[in-house]
Amino acid sequence: MCVRPSSFITSVKGLLMIPSKDNSLNAVVSLALRCTCGASLLMGCGGGMQPDEATKGGAVQLVAKEDREGFDINQDAKNDVWRYFEVTREGRRLKRKTFDFNFDGRVDYIREYGDKGQLKSDLMDMDFDGTFDVKSIFQEDLLARQEVSLKGDENPEVMKLYRAGQLKHIRYDRDSDGNFEYWEYFNKEGELESTGLDTDGDGVPDQRKQEKVND
Repeated sequence: MCVRPSSFITSVKGLLMIPSKDNSLNAVVSLALRCTCGASLLMGCGGGMQPDEATKGGAVQLVAKEDREGFDINQDAKNDVWRYFEVTREGRRLKRKTFDFNFDGRVDYIREYGDKGQLKSDLMDMDFDGTFDVKSIFQEDLLARQEVSLKGDENPEVMKLYRAGQLKHIRYDRDSDGNFEYWEYFNKEGELESTGLDTDGDGVPDQRKQEKVND
């Protein structure tokens, strides 16, 4: 039987030492599941260990010392999760966590931390082609900006802007020319409030349309 996404997410959070109330990884894993040929590919359900059993009975293999720690969660003698540390006179500081979601030997998810242990950024390879498609930037541990590159390059076609962790608007580059032509604005309830269109390419919407918000 394949592991449910919720069980897998819980296991991953435990391994990466991510607080249970931090839901930023939930959407990443759920979307990753939908981008594969079913849960079997991601979970390794063809006979391997279930990810939610990785923390039972010493199944997780701690293999590294000093500046990094590796974990083999599907027991194939290859590490799937890594935690990287910066070693200083004061001790070790967590710098980065990485995860190989589909166990192909390539990193699919990277989480970076700042000097004070705060969340800094996330990178995610959504289609497992070796190129990171989604970049998330955090401020004071809250999501501030998320960029999605449909072509897998450095030029995002979708950019989401947040304020205090709440989505404020989304910008779309519909022709991949590096300019955002279409904007969506959201209210404090997360509902689409209005849209904007930049027709002259100056980076500022010159046409605005109010959308109907449900009462």
